[in-house]
Amino acid sequence: MSRPAPFRLLVVGLGSIGRRHLAAAAELGWDVAAVSRRPGAGAEFPTFAAIAPALAAFAPDGVLIATETARHGDDIRALAAAGYHGPLLVEKPLTAAADEAPPALLATFSRVHCAYVLRFHPLMTQFRAHLAQDAPARLISAHAGQHLASWRPGADFRTGYSASQAAGGGVLRDLSHELDYLIWLFGAPASVAAQGGNFGLLGIDADEAWHILLRFAGGACAQLEVNYLDRTAARWASVQTPAHEWRLDFKAGAILRDGAAAPGGVGAPEDGLAPANRMYRDQLRAFAAADPALASAQEAAGVVALIETIERANREKKWIDL
Repeated sequence: MSRPAPFRLLVVGLGSIGRRHLAAAAELGWDVAAVSRRPGAGAEFPTFAAIAPALAAFAPDGVLIATETARHGDDIRALAAAGYHGPLLVEKPLTAAADEAPPALLATFSRVHCAYVLRFHPLMTQFRAHLAQDAPARLISAHAGQHLASWRPGADFRTGYSASQAAGGGVLRDLSHELDYLIWLFGAPASVAAQGGNFGLLGIDADEAWHILLRFAGGACAQLEVNYLDRTAARWASVQTPAHEWRLDFKAGAILRDGAAAPGGVGAPEDGLAPANRMYRDQLRAFAAADPALASAQEAAGVVALIETIERANREKKWIDL
C-alpha cells in the first residue's frame, strides 16, 4: 500500500516563529514553502515574495500566517483575494484589533484556527485533565513573565516587533496564551478589571506589564499578571478547588496537587526529534486533522475582544461586564 502524500504547508512570514513552525513541519516530513518580503530569506526551502504566486506555484493543503500581528488582517484578506479557501492557521493573536477579521471574511476559508500552542504543551493537557476530574475552581492565579531582552539573545529588543505598538506588539498580545488557556479551562469570563500598560522601564512604546482580574460565570475569580520585566523567567498557574490546590509550573516541568507531584508525567520525547518543537508538531498534526483542540476562529476572536476590554477597563478604571 502506498503511503499518503505529505501535507503541504505554506508559511507566510519568516521571523522566528515562522521558522519554528517550518522546522516542526519539516520534522513531520511535510512539504513546506514560505512567503517572505526579506530578500534572500529561506534558501533551504521554496520561498516566494508574495502570497498569490506562492499559492499558484506551491498549491498548499494549508496556510499558516506567522507575520507580525499588525499584518494578520492584511494577510488574511490577501489570501482570500488570491482565491485561497482552504484551512488557515493564524499565529496568536488572531488580529491586533477585533474589527480586522470580520466573520464574513473568515467564512471564505474552509476553517480557521489560531495557534495558541500552549494547548498542546503536554503539561497543559495533563493539567486540564486533572481539573476536569476535580470540583469546579474557585480561585485562580496565573503568571507569565520574562525580560524582553532575553527573548531573542543577540538582537536589540527595542527594535523588534514585540517592542512596537504599531507592529501589534506589547505583552498583552504577545502573552495572550494565558488569556486563551484561562478561557479554555474555565469558560468565558463575565467581567474584567485591569491595570497596566507602558511604565517606561524598557525604552519601548508597547505595553510592558499588566495585572488583570477576571470573574467567571460559575463564580470563580482569577488574577493574571503578564510582563516583559521578570529577570528570572516564570510561567505558572495555581488553581484552588474545594478539594485541592493545583499548580502547573512550566519552568519546573511539574504539576503539583496539594504540594506533591500529581499523577502522570510529561512523557518521553519522540526519538530523534527536537523536544522544543514537540508542541508545535502536535499543533500542526491537529491542524492537518481538523482537531477540535485547536483554538477556533470564534474563540480567538473572543480573546482579541477580551484584550480590547482589558485595555478599556484600564482606561476607565472600573470593572466591565462582558
